[in-house]
Amino acid sequence: MAIGDLARQLGLKVFTSAQDRRLGFENYNQRGDDIALVMQRATALEAQSFKELFIVNAAADKAIAGNAENPLVANDWAAPTRNVGYDGWAGGQLKILTPGDYLIIFSMGSVNGITNGQAYIKINGNSRGFQNGANATSTHVATLAKGDMIQAWIYATANSTTTAGRCSLTVRRIG
Repeated sequence: MAIGDLARQLGLKVFTSAQDRRLGFENYNQRGDDIALVMQRATALEAQSFKELFIVNAAADKAIAGNAENPLVANDWAAPTRNVGYDGWAGGQLKILTPGDYLIIFSMGSVNGITNGQAYIKINGNSRGFQNGANATSTHVATLAKGDMIQAWIYATANSTTTAGRCSLTVRRIG
């Protein structure tokens, strides 16, 4: 490729070799090629798929039945605070649209009495990432396929109804 060809290809002004060499047309064309290379790299970066991000917080505290699995459903969540790349949020479940590796974080705080509760997520109905405690955060990395479903769950080991609060669910594609 000759000096200036890449610059011309990307629409930058180039100068002919018929110009007097003292005007520096080769220097201008070389600089045009340098700029064109940067333009190509920037275009390639912009074309890469962005990393999806989804964040939703609890609408209010949730009453949790003791000795039972308690899913967080649609009414338990406020509108997502971040939703980049997802349109499958319904009924408290997030549908994965792009296959890849995901970081999933579900946090639960105790309002009254969950001292031995568990925060965890289910992927396609299978439990993952158990974390015990009054203020539990379940963190899980998973390779997910298109159509996989994620839902947050709480299990309270107490025999009576307690309240969980400050719940949040974050899903981020990392690869």
